[in-house]
Amino acid sequence: FANVAIDQDVPANTLTWSLGADSPAAARIDPGTGFVTWPTTEATGPSTNQITLIVRDNGQPSLSATGRVEVIVKEVNTAPVLEAITNRILNELQTLTFQARATDVDLPANQLTFSFVAAPVGASLTPAGRFTWTPNRLQGPSTNLIVIQVADDGVPKLTATQNFSVIVRDSEGDFDLTVGSMVARLAPNLSTTLSLNSGLDLTSINFDLVATSGRLQNLSLQPLIPELALATLTPDGDAQYHVHLVAASGSLLQGNRAVANLAFSPGPSVRSEIVTLFPQGITAKRSNGETVPTARGIVGRLVLLGLEPLLIADPTEPVVLHLYGLPGRTYSLEQTSDLNLPPPWSMLLRYEQTNLLRTLPILRDSPKMFYHLREN
Repeated sequence: FANVAIDQDVPANTLTWSLGADSPAAARIDPGTGFVTWPTTEATGPSTNQITLIVRDNGQPSLSATGRVEVIVKEVNTAPVLEAITNRILNELQTLTFQARATDVDLPANQLTFSFVAAPVGASLTPAGRFTWTPNRLQGPSTNLIVIQVADDGVPKLTATQNFSVIVRDSEGDFDLTVGSMVARLAPNLSTTLSLNSGLDLTSINFDLVATSGRLQNLSLQPLIPELALATLTPDGDAQYHVHLVAASGSLLQGNRAVANLAFSPGPSVRSEIVTLFPQGITAKRSNGETVPTARGIVGRLVLLGLEPLLIADPTEPVVLHLYGLPGRTYSLEQTSDLNLPPPWSMLLRYEQTNLLRTLPILRDSPKMFYHLREN
């Protein structure tokens, strides 16, 4: 801003301008013209400031005049800046989490709050900017545009946004079909279940059931729920069957429950055996006629106990041994690290079987161990 001073002496004195000590430190004045310049910064406002102007002549004695100007600096809100967010690729059921970050140059600093402008189902974002999303098994394959916004609490409120995409691979089945596992003594009639875990509106399911042995005889399916109108099992080769499930009219196959009973006979043999059942080639139809692209089949393990004990090792750390035998019988668990050394086996445990299954964690003495279970 400009200033004017008048000197009434004849001839007129030369006037020189200056600022008082209480003036803002960054303010400047032209000594000859009195023009004042003050570049304000973010730190200046809001504030009320006094600028003292002094004009002095060069007469004898030198005389001066003083004036004051009040300058009010208003606060001007500046929009926050949201850091760029990179695109991501992940699988279904894999969790993506990161911290969104933003800066605000206002002084005093504004409070920043994060929110979604656009986001897929299941994604969450805290007000502090923590993003988390675990795509479910129905959300792949897909490309998801996500828009995050950060807003300050200034006047007026200002915002900034960032767009990024998340590609979800179709890595999981859209529903689960599980063949039940069981441990049973040999009997003429045994059974396990077929279970479904699905949130889809399924009307029919087809798959092949493959057994690791031809031991099972007289296989049949019986519905366990009223929504299942038809459950057929048709031989389709050696130890392989085709299964066809159809929903009743107006009903759907969905939820998490057993839907059918799989009955069978272990045959005349009195030998013990483990038979694994694999559901393969699973296809399904939805109520709109759409084919479900992927499904996950979970195998069933049938432990049929006859004369011999059975032993299964899970190669965890420590190793877990599953010891199957008849209650009341006494068994010996033996081990060796080399099948070629005589005597090959050393006693690890002698016990009486109280249930059909006993589970035993084992700490291995060498990288390779062999285990042997026998009845005394």
